[in-house]
Amino acid sequence: MTLSALQHRVLYLLAIYSCAVLGVKLTRPGSSPDPVRNHGESEIPVSPGFSDLLHPDQLLAPAPEAKKPKNAAKMDLMEQSVLMLAEQNSQPTVADDSANLTEFVEMMREALDNMTRDLWDSAAEANAGCIAAYNNLTGCGQFSPDTTFGPPGFDGNFDPLRQAHATCRSELSQLKYKHERCEAAATSTFTLEEAAVNHFESLNIFESPTECATSDTDVETYINAMIQHFTSKETAWWQAYNQMQNLTSNASQWNCEQIKLDFYNMSAKCAELQLAFENTACDVWDRTNSSCNSIAGCYDEQWSAYQNAVNSTNSSLEDLGLEYRAIKRMYCLVNAFAASDINAAIDVCINTFYSSAIVQTNSSCVNSYNASQRPTPQTPDICNAVSCASHITISGAESYQYDMMRTYQRTTIPSTAYNGFRPIYENDNGKHLYYIAAHNVWMISHNGDTQTTVGGVYGYGGDTTCPETVKYWIAYTRAGWRWIQSMSFTVSTEDPSWRLFSGIAVKYPGRHMFREAEYTHNNINAGPCLASCCTEDPYTWILHQNVAGSQYYVPSGDDGEYPTVYQAKQACAAATELNCLGVYEVACSGASPSNPARLITAGSALSESSIGSCVEEMYLGNTTTATTTLPQQLCTYKVNISTSATDYNAVWRTLTISRQDFNEQFVFSSCTTEGAQATACVGQGVQNGVRVLSNRHGVGVEFGSCCFNVTNQVLSTETVACNGYFNDYTKTTARFVLESKLSGTYASMSDARSRCLRLGPNCWGIMDDGCDGSNFRIIDARKMTSDSDLLASSQGTCVYQKKVDPNFDSFPTDSE
Repeated sequence: MTLSALQHRVLYLLAIYSCAVLGVKLTRPGSSPDPVRNHGESEIPVSPGFSDLLHPDQLLAPAPEAKKPKNAAKMDLMEQSVLMLAEQNSQPTVADDSANLTEFVEMMREALDNMTRDLWDSAAEANAGCIAAYNNLTGCGQFSPDTTFGPPGFDGNFDPLRQAHATCRSELSQLKYKHERCEAAATSTFTLEEAAVNHFESLNIFESPTECATSDTDVETYINAMIQHFTSKETAWWQAYNQMQNLTSNASQWNCEQIKLDFYNMSAKCAELQLAFENTACDVWDRTNSSCNSIAGCYDEQWSAYQNAVNSTNSSLEDLGLEYRAIKRMYCLVNAFAASDINAAIDVCINTFYSSAIVQTNSSCVNSYNASQRPTPQTPDICNAVSCASHITISGAESYQYDMMRTYQRTTIPSTAYNGFRPIYENDNGKHLYYIAAHNVWMISHNGDTQTTVGGVYGYGGDTTCPETVKYWIAYTRAGWRWIQSMSFTVSTEDPSWRLFSGIAVKYPGRHMFREAEYTHNNINAGPCLASCCTEDPYTWILHQNVAGSQYYVPSGDDGEYPTVYQAKQACAAATELNCLGVYEVACSGASPSNPARLITAGSALSESSIGSCVEEMYLGNTTTATTTLPQQLCTYKVNISTSATDYNAVWRTLTISRQDFNEQFVFSSCTTEGAQATACVGQGVQNGVRVLSNRHGVGVEFGSCCFNVTNQVLSTETVACNGYFNDYTKTTARFVLESKLSGTYASMSDARSRCLRLGPNCWGIMDDGCDGSNFRIIDARKMTSDSDLLASSQGTCVYQKKVDPNFDSFPTDSE
């Protein structure tokens, strides 16, 4: 065989290598091209001699950017060298060509040996990374069912912290009572002392000699009368003096300031103990919440990392497999030069298929991967469930969903992530009450399924941890979904805890039921929640209607008058319950610079008010008791009144009255001497004060003329706004809303407006079907997600959107 034939065989063998490594399909010289597999040909470079052959050291050049096996660049250079070796046959023969050929083949074999070692090192490295990712699956921690997540050194027992705080509060209450008794006794003693001093001073006056005057002109008789008079005076004087001295001595014994100082010191101590208890509770809850949320996330993250490592390793091994086949073919080619029958050796190389399976099977990690072997997180029991009431009686929607009312009992039906791991309830009719985590709602289903969004009653808003604390409940009726204001819940006393995690022996301080459960229920007169996670209002303010204060408290450095009720409450809280009983509002109409709120002195009596004034008493702690019997006042009115002093049928003054009932009525009913207006009238000589404008509850809301021979009457009343919305609408033509978002039918716009205004935030506006002034419908705000819900109307229908009152700030929030 000549070198020319060798060249053809080498070219064909390298074409096979190109097919394996680079994806290039070539045919053996002289054969017909494969019409399917032939992707083109490349020109072979021509070299003048062996002196231009590449040394193996030059094969260490970096790989090109195109995605190829790790040693693709080396293989390309080796291919070029062998090609040039084969091409040398066409050049003049040099004497030492045979020696150079032998030397070059050895160098090529050594380079292939190095590449083989690199290949197995890379395979081992990829497998090691995969194994490390698998081993890391256990890096999320090992938990037992009773694992808890408290701060370091805390054993989960809150009783010592509770007891220390409760004992301190008890002692503080005793100190407060002692201070009140001291103040009362001191006040009484000082009053008696003042009376005794006044009495003594009245006796210690020698009026005139006529005191001893007698009808008898005898000197002796006069002297005896004088002696008797002054003896009597002396006796009375000494009695008054001794009494004054005793009272003065007693008054000095009442050191109430020291008791007050003791109270403040004890109060600071109680606050520290309360803070320690609440901070520990916050810490336990935060740690538990964070830990429980991270457990599943950690397992998901580690499993995803393991899957990525398996895929990456598998991809690397595929590349290494291609490289392995190419190296084996190059070995065969190089060895063919040393064979006695080069032609036969090259034929063997051409006909041999080298499998890369040995590279793939070398990875224990990839070979052992099975998606079904994903480990199940060992989640502590504390992370898997909430503890709500064991029995809940639901009522209020019997007219629409009778079978879904009555008493529900907590079941043992497994709660899944769909249900937020919260309890599932069932009533006697087989209906189920369950939580839907994706929508943050509680649902009662028709068919007893606990994982469906199809049902007859659902609740949302407020605290959705348990069904009994949900704010709004909606029932499905013939007219569609309807808000049921009368829905009520009766909770069994077996388990009234409402805990998010069943294993924590304290409520979360950040929830509104914390003080009720920890302090009020245990008769602990604690202050506002102090911990950083607390969100509830610091004080409870009990509203007393139709009362006025008898004594005002003025803090040091303050004038005691506040333009807003909020500022007055802040000042009262700063003064503490030792000094401030609460906040007084004239006519219970809030506060303003011209009608400021005042503070009521602690311990002072409240008197009856003739103009409907009120006092909001500051209660240090939490309570559900309020003395007011009036419904919430949320509407603002403009009232036109007249006076008999001018034209009794003409508007004399327009009054703006806020915080009143819906459809309120006003009338002038009486006179009063309370308030700035009354004081001004009295100053003008009108002793009866000012005329009072009252609402239908008899509560004074505004004032008219001074109360003498001039009278007032109400001419008209206009509703300006209710529940944060003006009684005014923005009209949009050629738009309509789907039937599912509508409710009610009204013959007139005034009736529809009245209903929409009454519904407050639940009414988005009004639709006039056909925009013809009839057939008005209410648009449900709870079903309007955006302006895109207004669809183009081909019948000329128009909608009226209710305008928002930007200054309204009294509508109840979820926390109320």
